[in-house]
Parts: sequence; structure tokens; C-alpha cells
Amino acid sequence: MRVRLAFAAVVTCGAVIGAAVERAGAWDIIQSGVVLEAPECVSWGAGRVDCFVRLSNGHLNWIIYAQGTWSPAQDLGGDLPVPVSCVIRGPGGINCFAPSAKGVLAEIHLNGTKWSAWASLGGELAVGRASCVALGRDHIACFARGRRGQLMSRSWDGGAAWNEWRDLGGAFSGDPSCVALGARVACYGRGPSGQLVAYLPNDAGNAGAWVTYGGQVEGRPSCNALNATDVACAVRGAGQRLLLLRGTAIAGQASGKLVTSGDQATSDPACVASATGLTCFVRDSNRRLLRRTIAANGDMSDGRKLEDAPESMGVTCLSIQNGAFACLVVDTERRLQFAIGGDLNGSQAAVSDASGADESPVGNWYLSSLETNALCHVQLFADEEGGAKRLTFGRDCVDLPGVSRASLWEADEDLLQFMTPRGRPVVRFRLTRSGRWISPMPRMPYMLSRDRPEGAGNER
Repeated sequence: MRVRLAFAAVVTCGAVIGAAVERAGAWDIIQSGVVLEAPECVSWGAGRVDCFVRLSNGHLNWIIYAQGTWSPAQDLGGDLPVPVSCVIRGPGGINCFAPSAKGVLAEIHLNGTKWSAWASLGGELAVGRASCVALGRDHIACFARGRRGQLMSRSWDGGAAWNEWRDLGGAFSGDPSCVALGARVACYGRGPSGQLVAYLPNDAGNAGAWVTYGGQVEGRPSCNALNATDVACAVRGAGQRLLLLRGTAIAGQASGKLVTSGDQATSDPACVASATGLTCFVRDSNRRLLRRTIAANGDMSDGRKLEDAPESMGVTCLSIQNGAFACLVVDTERRLQFAIGGDLNGSQAAVSDASGADESPVGNWYLSSLETNALCHVQLFADEEGGAKRLTFGRDCVDLPGVSRASLWEADEDLLQFMTPRGRPVVRFRLTRSGRWISPMPRMPYMLSRDRPEGAGNER
């Protein structure tokens, strides 16, 4: 049973304003009237969340959720033009960072129960959100856009001073989203022409290379590590659609391709990785939250609507205990609202265009690899052979290993599969929206689409 929150307070401009936590359906209102955007939150223990909220005066507030209750807020000061990026550096230690209006990286840190004063880490940065990651105890790396849009980085290895700034090149037209892969870091963001680009580390993590994934994206991606080499990202695309990317994030081994989930996305998504896959929360055209789960095997069939969620200006989500999700939403009245666990499950109704069966799959299709962008033609026929329908591949399908063993197909509602002449499945697809099927098999990440996929390789 969910514990109702008892009390919260807001500290602003030195004054303390106490207010009982209000209840809004499944959501608790934990801070009222002063919040600029979704907070930055970290979790460093079962059932514990530390959140950092930027107020209208530019000050940073710190609030803690523990044992089912939110603490009074503590004013950490600052004059911040952008949200912070915070990391846990070890037991009792949190560091928060944000580029200042002067273009230097401002930093504040917690030692046990005491916060430091704000300090400058220098730099010549664009005014935008930084992305900092913890690479181990007392090991932090921060990334931000330079004044020319290039990716800049500065790191700390636990010593008395930070290492020097590094210019990693490239060009971002939006704020980066960086992910730790062990001691390596991959950074994703919007490129100068609106495409999704990334700086990917090499095996050793001491250098990297730039990769372009294409597409037309808006805002900042939400990226998570799935394992030691693979990353999944969700980002708002042109046409207010949620775009997804999953692939290897090591230079020289890069894979992955942008695909659409069919979901509406009118805000930047907030995604959480778990053992079962990636779950993303995003705002639809009515400012309500949608929940989309991409399973570890690539299946994207779990689209849900959070009917009780408030109309939102932004959302932050994270995993806090036993795999349970927690989300904080800034509503249209600039209040901060919170929900946890089952209140975030959403309704069973699908929210993507995948509701209901596709039109008949008979006809011509593009088959493309989500890893290599290789592309070929497939034709599905209505005539049956040995109890299943016949299919043929174009000669260009030699670049897609494995699938050429198939000569039959069958479909049942949202599942379509290619089979050998003896009826053995070769590759299975799940319907994600009308005219588009995605293979949930990790070793054969393919897409079957009526339209030629954006960014796919040349046809022969």
C-alpha cells in the first residue's frame, strides 16, 4: 500500500513556507508555485531520492524523499540560468553542476550533511545544461557545449584539483545527454542540422569518434546504458513523435538506427533503464503523460496512457527501490507533483498507432537492419505453400544475414514471422504502428516498413 506523504516545505529568499502535501488523485503536490522545470533527481539508497529544483529566483532547492515522506526544502542559493546536472560520487557525497550566465561551470557539493559554497570550474561554455556522470567513487566527468557548439569535458579523479578542460570537437545545437559505460562515456545530442549525433568513446575510453544517426530531432535526448557497451536513447522528433535509438556505443563498433514508436511527444522524454528494458515517459498533445516500454529484446508493444497524471510542463523519472519507478512532474501551475510505483503503470489501452491489427501485410516492403542501415526489398504474397504464405527477397538482401533462409511468412494480429520452407521461424516482428514492424530479436534487429526508412542505405 502506498504511503501518503505527510509534509513538505519551500524555502525561498530566506523565508520558510510550510504547507501540507496536497493530494491530486494518484499524485502528491510537494512544492507549489515556484518551479521552473522538472527537477534533477538521484537515488543512492532503497527508497531514497534527492531532488534539486530550480526556482524562479534562480536558486536551487534540495528536497529528500525517504521512508515515504518528503523533507522540508533547503535553499542552496545560486543564480542559475539553466537546470543542474547532479551525480553521486560516493556515500554521503553529491555534486551538482551548471554553466553560469558567464559561461563557466558552477559547482556545489555535499559532504555528509554539509554543502559547500558555489565555486567555478572555469571554461568557456554556452549557456545550456551540462551532463555529468559518475565513473566510480570520487571520479566524475562533466560535458557541456562550448561557445562554438563543440563538446567540452572536464574530469575529477578524487585529487585536490580537477583535470584540465578537453575540447572533443563536434558540434551540438542542443544540450548533450551523456552515459557512463564503465570508465567510458558516450554523449548524444542534436547536431547542427537537426540530426541526432553522438561522441562515442573507443575501447580504452581515452579518445573517441563522432557518429551521425540522422533524423530530425528536437530538444535533449534521454539516454541510458543497457550494459557495458550498449545505449538506448529516446528523443522528441519532428512531427511531435517519439524517436528511439538502441545500439552499441563504442567507436568503430557503433550500431543502431532511429525508429519511431508512433507515440506523440510534445516534451523531452524521461527514460529509465532496468533489467527488462527501457521505459520512457513523455507528454502528449494534451499535456498528459504517456508511458512506452521497449523490452530488452526490442519489443515495443507496451504503450500506455497515465490518465491520472497532471497536465505537465516537464517530467523526471528514476528507479528507486526494487525496480519501482518514481516520477516528478511540473504541472501547468508550476507546482511539483510526485507519484511512485503502481500509480505509474498507466491504462492498458495502447497509445501508439499500433492499436488494432495492421492492414494486410501482402505486398512490397522495405527490410532494413537497425544496426547497419542495410536495406533490401521483400515481397509478401497471399498464396499459400505448405500451410503458410510465400515471400521473396530482392537480390540486395544478401547484406542482411540470416533472413534469406526464409521463404514463408504468417501474421497473427500484432505478430509477423518469416519461416524456412519447413516452418521454422527465422525472424519475428512486432507491429509498432500501421505499416511498420520491428524485430524483437536482439541478434536480428530488423525493421519491416512500407515506406523507405530515413537514413537507410542505398538501394541496388
